[in-house]
Amino acid sequence: MGTTRVGRDLFVDCIVGEGVGAVFGNPGTTELPVMEALAARGEPPYYLGLQEIVCLGMADGYAQATGRPAVVNLHASPGLGNAMSNLYNAWRGRTPLVVTAGQQDTRFNLQEPLLFSDLVRQASQYCKWTWEIRRADEIPGAVRRAFKEAATPPTGPVFLSLPMDLLDGEVAGGPQPPTRLAPPGPPDPGALEAAAGFLSDARSPVIVAGDRVDREGAKSELAALASALGAPVWNEPYSQRLPMAPDHPLFAGFLPTLGPVIKDRLGDADVVLIAGGEAFLMYPPFEPGSPFPDGAAVIHLDSSPQEIGRIFPVDSGMVGDLRAALGALAGAAGPGAAEDRRRAVTERIGKAREQFAAAASSDGSDPPGAGALLFALSEAWRGHIIVDETVSSAASVQRCCSHSPPSERYGHRTGGLGWGLPAALGVALARPGERVFCLLGDGAALYAVQGLWTAARYGLDITFVILDNSGYEIIRAGMRRQGGPAGSAGIYPGMDIDDPPIDWAALARGFGLRYAEIKDVAGAAEAASELSAGEGPALLRAPIAPGFQFPS
Repeated sequence: MGTTRVGRDLFVDCIVGEGVGAVFGNPGTTELPVMEALAARGEPPYYLGLQEIVCLGMADGYAQATGRPAVVNLHASPGLGNAMSNLYNAWRGRTPLVVTAGQQDTRFNLQEPLLFSDLVRQASQYCKWTWEIRRADEIPGAVRRAFKEAATPPTGPVFLSLPMDLLDGEVAGGPQPPTRLAPPGPPDPGALEAAAGFLSDARSPVIVAGDRVDREGAKSELAALASALGAPVWNEPYSQRLPMAPDHPLFAGFLPTLGPVIKDRLGDADVVLIAGGEAFLMYPPFEPGSPFPDGAAVIHLDSSPQEIGRIFPVDSGMVGDLRAALGALAGAAGPGAAEDRRRAVTERIGKAREQFAAAASSDGSDPPGAGALLFALSEAWRGHIIVDETVSSAASVQRCCSHSPPSERYGHRTGGLGWGLPAALGVALARPGERVFCLLGDGAALYAVQGLWTAARYGLDITFVILDNSGYEIIRAGMRRQGGPAGSAGIYPGMDIDDPPIDWAALARGFGLRYAEIKDVAGAAEAASELSAGEGPALLRAPIAPGFQFPS
């Protein structure tokens, strides 16, 4: 008769076999079997968050930075409920996560005991696949499938419910070998030829690039194609990653989230190539019609067929490896095919950057506007990682990236606040020895402020920059845009965070962080650099003036 294992130990063996380097969570009674197994094995390390919104966000940042599914262990139904906003963010951002939660003893559940609920139903709306272990011998197969589903395009979160009694049960055998999928091959040759034909005949081609260009390692191929075509490259709305170096002369910037404004930004494009992105994630209100210029041909390339033509019709859809496809299209364009167009596009982009720099440098208001403060501050983040959840100031952060390029950028994909601070924790854990600048609006930071303790606990090299306008500025701007009597009169019910004001110095020191405050724009970069020179986490408060306006 073969050897047997205790279910909890087998579960940990399985996740280690899948290459997991960290587990994130906040334990409760139903998670004690997993904690016992982690303690017995001594790996992977367990990182504690003080609330589950932090735990899920940490796992999201870690998964994005490592490029592999991350594991988070939540506490039964209430813990899963606390994590739901960041589970939603991971779902919209296509982050590969294996989300687990402890479930009550199956012999107990008919009585509907404390902490019990239907966890699978609770998680299913924001997960690709959900399962509750029904027998202890299901553990190896369920774990293997969870990782396979999370990592298969379109990537995303999956969920496993782990009943306590089954984790304590005896199981014959060991872990199953991981399912390793080869990346998709190049698109169909006929589809590539058709797309190359559209692009070679184009008078004014434009590229819109999404997160998967960076995730799939296709940045250099994208840059080569843009150069061959003389085409500007826009980053998709609500992007999380940079598809090319942001100071590249053909990087036009970040598309806004309003359909008519996207159409305006795309200008007179007669061919639009969408590469590795969602076309498009929009912000309300609903605007009828297409965001593409009238008469433009639309080509959509992605490794996931689910994304192509999902929202708007396309003229040519291609499923396949982004590196291979973009490289093939660049080769088909040929060297020097669009020199005049490339020169005109780079000149136009360069002038736009100069105009932003001039406007930001000439702002003498006190407190400064977001653009002026961030432009001065951006010298401090040059060459470092940034995690951005500035919300109403995000457009200024994005423009500043072209002047002071970060080494990596991780942005907020949705409108669910509370992602940025914990995501920075996960990124920092995945990038030991590198300084992370976490840029946060004051309202967003307060959703997950407990994460500051986790940064101090593990000595993470993060500089948290709080852009403080004492409220939810993007919602105040929405009130003004709505045109009702309250917004027109400057009345913003439930949108101000000023009475009493938040004492950021006390918060930082109470959680164990070093603290400083920007006194003037001229000293912003120096203050950030000095604060970031020490080891471990620090918090920098940056007062800014309200006044966000939606792009038009």
